[in-house]
Amino acid sequence: MYRKKILAFEAKGSYGVLPVFFKEICDGFEKEGYLVQRKSIDTIIWEELRNIPYAEFEFIFCFNSAFYREISYLFPVSVITVAFFVDHPIIHQIRIKRNHCYNFLALNVDKYWVEFAKKHYLAINENQFVPHAGSKAKNVVPYKQRKYDVVQIGGYLSSWQALQTIMRTRKEKHFNYSMKVIEIFLSQETISLEDAFAQVFAMPEFTFSDQEKWEIEEKFYLEDDFIRAYAREMAIKSLLDAKIDVHVFGEKWDQFFGDNMEYLHIHGSISYLEALDVMANSKIVLNVTPTLNYGAHERIFSAMMNGAICLTNQSLYLKETGLDQELVIYSISEISDLPEMVLMLLSYEDQAEVISNRAMEIATKEHTWGNRAKKIIEIVNQYKTKRNYKDFQYANDCEMRFGEWCNYVRFNSESMLFSKIKNNYIEVEPNEIPVVERIFESYNRYGYWGRCDPHNGIFELFHNRVKEIKEHVEDFVWMFQELKDLRSKRALCNILYSWIRYSPQYLSNIKEHIFDQYFDMDLMQIEEDEVFVDVGAYHGDTALSYIQHYCHYKKIYCYEAFDKNMEICKNNLRGFSNIEYRECAVGKQNGIAYINISEDHSACTISDSDNGTRGIEIVSLDEDISEKITFIKMDIEGSEYNALLGAKRHIRNDHPKLAVAAYHNNQDLWRLAKIIKDLDDSYHFYLRYYGGVGYPSEYVLYGI
Repeated sequence: MYRKKILAFEAKGSYGVLPVFFKEICDGFEKEGYLVQRKSIDTIIWEELRNIPYAEFEFIFCFNSAFYREISYLFPVSVITVAFFVDHPIIHQIRIKRNHCYNFLALNVDKYWVEFAKKHYLAINENQFVPHAGSKAKNVVPYKQRKYDVVQIGGYLSSWQALQTIMRTRKEKHFNYSMKVIEIFLSQETISLEDAFAQVFAMPEFTFSDQEKWEIEEKFYLEDDFIRAYAREMAIKSLLDAKIDVHVFGEKWDQFFGDNMEYLHIHGSISYLEALDVMANSKIVLNVTPTLNYGAHERIFSAMMNGAICLTNQSLYLKETGLDQELVIYSISEISDLPEMVLMLLSYEDQAEVISNRAMEIATKEHTWGNRAKKIIEIVNQYKTKRNYKDFQYANDCEMRFGEWCNYVRFNSESMLFSKIKNNYIEVEPNEIPVVERIFESYNRYGYWGRCDPHNGIFELFHNRVKEIKEHVEDFVWMFQELKDLRSKRALCNILYSWIRYSPQYLSNIKEHIFDQYFDMDLMQIEEDEVFVDVGAYHGDTALSYIQHYCHYKKIYCYEAFDKNMEICKNNLRGFSNIEYRECAVGKQNGIAYINISEDHSACTISDSDNGTRGIEIVSLDEDISEKITFIKMDIEGSEYNALLGAKRHIRNDHPKLAVAAYHNNQDLWRLAKIIKDLDDSYHFYLRYYGGVGYPSEYVLYGI
């Protein structure tokens, strides 16, 4: 019987925490009837990644989005990727921004974090709240026989050191601001840290630009570290002041200083599995997570599951779900009440055991990683229904990849597409920055596709491409279906992928190396009496290439609008006969046009309006050439569409072979074939790529 499959990638994490979560959640997937293929990020090799049949999986799962950016180059973009974030998403924002998958689902363990991700990370298609879960030790000691009265699991950070870090990082300008954020958060207690930031931003004494606000907020971990360190210190000190024995497990507790230190028992760092054993042998587990206020730390559920009473700070999630009735809740702002709670629990052991047993029952029933696996499957299935997600059947890998590109465009909004494309280019590795900057320089120098200057906030290029692919995705589908060989389909597919992702591999994989540009001899059969029309002759290099490839012709027409280029063209072709030179532009009809001359004279453009440039003659091929044309090559810097309209009689009557540059704007990749097909629907189309690997250019549409 067919079983649905899940691909799960395991990351190690600190103290062996994530492997335990990973194993239990994968076991949960399997309990729900799925076949889970588990892969370790630490040991997997790229060749293995390339050979995984990703389309066979219902979804891919990983904690914290580990290395999705890298593997998303290898698997289809429509495969659903599920990232379970056990930390605040801002900690993983680089991973999030670099994720190229359009079905990117993020699960966060705090509802405040969900709202934060929705606001700041458009690369995520779906944000959902899924709380932490608990794990159980192999041996759970009966409550009254337990070794430890009170335990605190987790490392120590001095609040003074955290404060010094804030002072060094924020410096004088923002230090007072940080102190105000901390003051508001500790006084209101169950708000989000983001809300505390917002409240201070609204104060008249603090004036920041939007960019400054984000630069401050994205270093939220500074205030978060202090708040957690301060709350943990206050909790432990209050218990030591009451002469209550506290056993601490974690790093750097030997740096802790306070009164009655003889009551603090330091055990050092332990693994997560060892921590579970400690919980299973403790009466009270102290949890201090002051900035996880609309969720719950796994320590709460693990303590419950192992029969320990969890003494934890307030959380809106615990209140909403009624879990606050199964736990003992204290207030950070009233930390002096904590020792009395502990002493009462230790004094009334029978009642404490009742709380312990009931909490264990509830956690075991409702808060295992198996429960979370079931919830994840439910979220994925709901997402598929909501997004009208479909499974597609493809004849080959190229069709599959093109279908995935289409889905990527169809199911992403313009704003989300823009965000993803921008991040793919801007959020690159440091060693890639110079390369990307040179690419932007080229884009801006030629100006065909739109400007891009990230330093000045100009992203016209990305906006233009997003608009084009959103409005014309069905035209690209038509174009893909019209292409007559797999090489052409691969070329179109990889060009379109390069529009949305920065990766040289797309263009390097399709670059032609056998024949010269415009002359694919596998496609075109040349006769003795060819009339070759070179529109955009430049220095005569294309005409020379034609002669070298085919050796014979009846006549060659060379059209070049710029006089200096024409002089060089005539000189280069001076030894050949039956060549006619036309120093004019080619367009839809005869008239006057205006030429804009590029610095290197290779990209001269024409326009209909007099903008101070030189006026030149413009002709249509239908009016300028009376004899039959057998082959037209066009490369005229974006004027190809109008030139084709001006050659409609020749195209309809003569059916010339066509080799037309299709890269001078964001439309010609599909619309040139459309106009040719409208003029003569017997044409067969092919696409070849002759450009570099940095950015897409020099692709040629062949009409045969």
